[in-house]
Amino acid sequence: MLSRSKVPSEDWMLHLQMVQRIWEIFGKAGVDLFASEDNSYCPVYYSKDRDALSHDWPNLLLYAFPPFTGPPLSSEQDNMTPPAQPVGSTPVAA
Repeated sequence: MLSRSKVPSEDWMLHLQMVQRIWEIFGKAGVDLFASEDNSYCPVYYSKDRDALSHDWPNLLLYAFPPFTGPPLSSEQDNMTPPAQPVGSTPVAA
């Protein structure tokens, strides 16, 4: 099990069941605006190497779970027991 301090915040992702629920309500997205090859839920994605905010987007439904950062963890927080279930989920297979 990974603690929060071991998983960079830019790699966090919503659990697949949450994404599927969002898509049930709004329709399945075709473009992930903030992803990587390892964590994209869509066939088309923008990453750190291809910044979503500096490109014209395809005429498809868009999905955005932007990376977020907070203050660095203190050494006291580093020693905390990780949550029962880590934030995010396993990468989606291509």
